[in-house]
Amino acid sequence: MSGLFPRVPTFLDLNGPKLSFIEQPVDAETRDGSGIVSFVGIATATFPEDQLLKNENSGYIAYRWYRNGELLTDSVNVVGAATTTLTLYGLESSDDRMNFFVRVDYVPSAYEDGTTGNAYNEPLDSNTATVAVFPIFRIIDQPKDLTVVENIPAVFSVDAITSNNSDSDLIYQWNLNGQPLTDDGVSIIGSRSKELRIIRTTFALEKVSCTVSHPTAQPGTLTTTEAKLDITPARVVLSYEKFSEGSDENGDEIISNKDPFYEYFNKDTRTGTGNFNQKPSCIGVSNGWYTRTGAAQNVGDRDVRKLQIIWDGVLIYDGPYIPNEDGYVIVGNYAYIWGEYRSPSLYGWRYDDACGVGDTNAQPFGTGDFGNGFDVIRYEYVIRTRNDDVITGSRNLVAGGHLSFRADADISPRTIVVYPPEKDIDVKITMGAAAGSDRGNYRGGNGGISVFKLRMLKDTEYVIKLGVNSLQVGGPKGGNNGGGGLAVIYRKATVIAVCGGGGGAGINGRGGDGGGLQIAGEDGGGRNHGIGGEFFSIDNLGVAGYTQAGRTAYNEFDTGSSDGGKLGGCTLGNYWHIQGKTPCEDVGSIKFYNADGVINNDTSVLIRGYKSGQGFRNNGGAASGNQGGGGSGARGGSGALGDGAGGGGASGYASSEIELLNSLELPGGTELGGNNDTAFITFEAFMTSSENNYPPYIPPASGDSISQERTVTWNISRSTPNENIVTFVRESGIGPESVTWGPNGASLTSQISKDAVYVFSSSVSSTGQELIRRLDGNTLKIEDSDDNDFDDLTITPSDGQFTSDSRWVASW
Repeated sequence: MSGLFPRVPTFLDLNGPKLSFIEQPVDAETRDGSGIVSFVGIATATFPEDQLLKNENSGYIAYRWYRNGELLTDSVNVVGAATTTLTLYGLESSDDRMNFFVRVDYVPSAYEDGTTGNAYNEPLDSNTATVAVFPIFRIIDQPKDLTVVENIPAVFSVDAITSNNSDSDLIYQWNLNGQPLTDDGVSIIGSRSKELRIIRTTFALEKVSCTVSHPTAQPGTLTTTEAKLDITPARVVLSYEKFSEGSDENGDEIISNKDPFYEYFNKDTRTGTGNFNQKPSCIGVSNGWYTRTGAAQNVGDRDVRKLQIIWDGVLIYDGPYIPNEDGYVIVGNYAYIWGEYRSPSLYGWRYDDACGVGDTNAQPFGTGDFGNGFDVIRYEYVIRTRNDDVITGSRNLVAGGHLSFRADADISPRTIVVYPPEKDIDVKITMGAAAGSDRGNYRGGNGGISVFKLRMLKDTEYVIKLGVNSLQVGGPKGGNNGGGGLAVIYRKATVIAVCGGGGGAGINGRGGDGGGLQIAGEDGGGRNHGIGGEFFSIDNLGVAGYTQAGRTAYNEFDTGSSDGGKLGGCTLGNYWHIQGKTPCEDVGSIKFYNADGVINNDTSVLIRGYKSGQGFRNNGGAASGNQGGGGSGARGGSGALGDGAGGGGASGYASSEIELLNSLELPGGTELGGNNDTAFITFEAFMTSSENNYPPYIPPASGDSISQERTVTWNISRSTPNENIVTFVRESGIGPESVTWGPNGASLTSQISKDAVYVFSSSVSSTGQELIRRLDGNTLKIEDSDDNDFDDLTITPSDGQFTSDSRWVASW
């Protein structure tokens, strides 16, 4: 072949240039989310040096960028996909380690009017470049300020998340006062984890933070805010668990009677008839009308409270719903009503005379034998539903004052657990049982009242049950027809103190008073009155209890019997009994179990023994008609048997753990009667009195007045290691004698009644300087040095108002 052949002009795609890159794309790095990177690839076309023709280079180089082998096109986040420079926006973790290259092609002019051919090595790919998208991370849970007791673990936590799910690569380092911590297995645990447990032995204000890092994140290190670690000596603190506003020991919630439910029935709108056997034994009929409304369906257990009967347009009864032991309500000798009983329906008969006098052929409601007949029955009730909510809190009995509970006659917790979380403490307790109900001109018996000292053990369960009279909502209650409920304290499973409830009044005699600790119940008034509960000596209550009918099983309840029952010295319970636990046996360091064995996970792990369920607390003897029921207590008073007499008061009891405290108001620390309201209990820090005078502290009465009392939370913040203390004292009104803030930060609580006034009393600082006070809005600010930042100690109340830097008023 001739050597001139390659140089012969032709219209074929020959004699093109050679493509090569003069700049290759290189690896790039960016941050997740906001990342921007650019890759540059530049190519050139060259011809052989000895080629004289077809080298005008009249073509051009085309660029096409690829990502992981797929062709890119311009979009919102892709710019320059067909140019020498590719720019990418908004790269995310999913783009990490993506590969990019550019493919070039020489577009010739050989088939047109140009004289340049195709590049003979096209298409040509650049080197591959990789993008590294570094994650970002953020702290989503900062450590919180803590005030803890010396030698008690403080637990701080932090949490962070990464943008690429590489959370396991996060590294934690906790710091104390700016210095990194190291685990020692005892006082410092978890210094390089999400949770730090640290024990300090010196009273101080320290700062805790955590440095979080990641090996590839940008930025690679973040540090939390500083949390305060405020170390305090063990205080006289009492924590509590109050089981659901309106719940009984089984967790049944009593839905408001402040806006009660009513149902109406009349002869024109009755909805059906039915056959049933529940009727007075002296009435020889088996059929009776019953009325039912849709509202009565599926409402659970109802607590009927009031009854109203209208006959021929005349109101013949409007008063409390007081059934006899068979579940019937007698209204004189005229009407015999079987009320809401074992069913969400109302049944009843209307007849002329009661049992054997005159016409004993009972007629059902709505018949025409009595003129227009039955017009309306209305009854008021509240509904019980399952509710296992718990309200928790605590009280510093020295700084914040007393902690008291009273059984609300309408809606109230009936199970309260208290315990000292910081150390064993000595407390002064004032306790009173419920009064029996009044009737006409006769009062119900007062509940017994006592004041005593008790040593309470750290992290040990103490259970309180506060009673009402049998006509009120909830329990524990006294005997049917107005008997007053007890007030009792258990240490775990064991009864340590009881005040007896008063007997209910009859129409011809008052109820007997209940006994305070170590006092027998009083007999009721009138002929055929109830007998007061018997006295039990110290530590001789015994383990077993029994019902009013003398039965002892965990599932037997004889509230219809007139005799008084006996309180069990230890709780029998329901669930724990079925599990084989004996009455006085501990159940372990656990959370609270209700009677059905359901754990309440919002409660604390305590040394427990109390067994919800049967405890024989509703042990007052029953009465019916015009007679009064007996009070409940250590031994229940019996119900009156006739002649409109009053029920007997129940007895009180104390174990040897109790020390009665003397006072001018209550010599000897206990008495017969004394409380004419629902049951209550008040805890105060025990302070030795040189005059041997320990007056009772009785909380506001139930009803309207109790709504005047509030629990004020004093939010205290501390920013200095100096110890500053400020005290205000009560000038007027009802509440603790004083309230003290500092030296530690805390959420201090106090029970204070409306219109009480507190004024500045004293302040002290570890610096020795006089503290300066300033009011900023409703925050009292304290300055202990010359920097005038006024943040060394700050106090902000949840309720009430600082009217000056020296005066606070319960203005609600």
